[in-house]
Amino acid sequence: MFFCKACGNEFEKWNGRCPVCGEWGSLEEISFSKENAGKGNFYSNTPPSMTLISGFRTKKISRIKTHLSEFNRVVGGGIFPSSVTLLAGEPGIGKSTLMLSICEEVSKGYKVSYFSGEESGEQLSEKLFRIGGTGERILFSPETNLSKILTHIKLEKPDFMVIDSFQTISNNDGLSTISFFRNSVSEIVRSVKENNVSAFLIGHFTKSGDVAGPKLLEHMVDTVLTFSGEKNSDIRILKPKKNRFGSTDEVGFFRFSGSNFEEVKNPSEVFYDSEVKKPIGTTFSLVPEGARVFLVDIETLAVKTSFGFPKRLAEGISQKRFEILLAALSKSGVPEVNYHDVYIKTKGGFRITDTFSDLAIVLSIYSAVKSKKLPENKSFIGELSLNGIISLPRDMEKRLKEARKYGINENVINKKTFLYDLLEEL
Repeated sequence: MFFCKACGNEFEKWNGRCPVCGEWGSLEEISFSKENAGKGNFYSNTPPSMTLISGFRTKKISRIKTHLSEFNRVVGGGIFPSSVTLLAGEPGIGKSTLMLSICEEVSKGYKVSYFSGEESGEQLSEKLFRIGGTGERILFSPETNLSKILTHIKLEKPDFMVIDSFQTISNNDGLSTISFFRNSVSEIVRSVKENNVSAFLIGHFTKSGDVAGPKLLEHMVDTVLTFSGEKNSDIRILKPKKNRFGSTDEVGFFRFSGSNFEEVKNPSEVFYDSEVKKPIGTTFSLVPEGARVFLVDIETLAVKTSFGFPKRLAEGISQKRFEILLAALSKSGVPEVNYHDVYIKTKGGFRITDTFSDLAIVLSIYSAVKSKKLPENKSFIGELSLNGIISLPRDMEKRLKEARKYGINENVINKKTFLYDLLEEL
């Protein structure tokens, strides 16, 4: 059989490209023993021992609290004991720095072990020094051999452990295959729960934005966290993709500049400028991320095109959606947009995916093209259809609650309407 390293699907024939996820060179061959194939003897002479679930009810479990309230929020109030968490993100995004910062704090009251197959002790020590840590109570090893790591867990029983990254784990022969990855994570999960250890496995993203390795890995661990951010921004976002011990609606924000690492407890202060009056071409969007809502400034520059085809460039907004909204605006009574180069960006490089930010984007373009000021102290919430109909979200009150903190008490529309009619009023 052939297994895809990227998505975990299996195939009978080899392909240069995975038919499911499209990743190139990701299929690996897995051999099965002929002696055991097709025997189908799954019965045992002794049944398993069974216990009533009520017998496991004990006193309230104490979570491991970190100094980062944003991190504690995302994981559900603190790190759950005897659990395995997968932290994934792009290379260089700051995963190791985040975990080192947490290890430094946790090591003040717990036994901490850090295994790294990607960076040396000198490199990690330098990272810790840059963020104000010392690492005096963190045990380090460059070991990647699974059997030795499992022996360390059994004998030393650390309270908290990090493996950076789990893709570097190998067997006694130094080999790492897809089947070995599955078995190794299974063994780590079993050993961690038997020895009451909280473990973090650091992983990477593929080109498609998925966690590298078989999809089964995400089902085997207790929690999957993603750590992401735009390349031109120092803001990092921590999201739970799966969490057996808390909500998946929470989201944490951090500012990471390489030599400094800090929490962002109020994202609106980063992505929205409340002290400056909005110039022409500037609006803001009320963006929901998990259970939180915050304000993001949207800026547009429009100049008459010097060539036959106008330029359209977007930063922080999908290019395809940007072009669709431009077409809808042109159809709704603003044909001038077809003769302007239009450049649009979000403050801080934050990527807006919320469709109810359509109205803020469209009005920002409208303001820039027409050189017209927009109403003060009003928000711009609404989703725009291809026919020019603006719809309001169900969580309107939740969004406006955040806006009221900045003196914004109402939305520019309060019911479903046409963009054409709204522009006529403006």
